[in-house]
Order: sequence, then C-alpha cells, then structure tokens
Amino acid sequence: MSLVPSVNDPSTPAPGIDPADVHDPHNAQQLLDCLTELRRQRDAIDHQMRQLIAYAREHVKPRPYRLADLAEASGMSISGVRIAYSPDDTASVAPLLHVGGYLACGCLGSQREHTCTDND
Repeated sequence: MSLVPSVNDPSTPAPGIDPADVHDPHNAQQLLDCLTELRRQRDAIDHQMRQLIAYAREHVKPRPYRLADLAEASGMSISGVRIAYSPDDTASVAPLLHVGGYLACGCLGSQREHTCTDND
C-alpha cells in the first residue's frame, strides 16, 4: 500500500503511521518518502498557481482579473496575490498563449518583442 495520497483524488485519506511501527527503519523511510513526494506535489501545484495568477494579471485584456477575486480563489491575501508571481512566471506563460498572434510579416509574437527584419 502506498503512503502517498494523490492530490488528484481528494477523497484519499492522509497517510497514517501505526505508532507500534515507528521504530521500524522501513516504515521510517516510507514516511520520509511520503513527505518528499507530497512536497514535490505541493511545489508543482504552487508553480501552476503562480503561472495562473501571472496569466490572470498580465495577459488578460482589456482588464486583468481583480486582485480580490484571485485572492479569494487562491486562498491568498490580496497582497499575497500581488507578489505571488515573478517576471519568470509571466514569461513562462507567454509562449503557451501565443501572445500577440501573427504579425503582418508572418512572425508569431508581439510587436514590442519583434526582432525580424525585411531581409529575414
């Protein structure tokens, strides 16, 4: 039986450790492995949340999502939402969105970041 609950199945109970087995080295390693896996899942979810917040604040036009709405949805404070993402998070979302669309020259991207010349 795996001690690691799946974040995809919220009905999976949190792992339990039998106090009688606490000194068994195998069970101790299982507990550490479980914590490591849960931390990995939490970090992945945190990364996804930062990307979604960056998208909602920086890429939605004509108006970004309100800080209060994002705070409520994410379980953060308004100030937490404001500082939740970095320029790297914003940049990592842009290619996924094809921000800017196709330009007259056929390039994909925004005019501000456009670098091709007529000779390309």
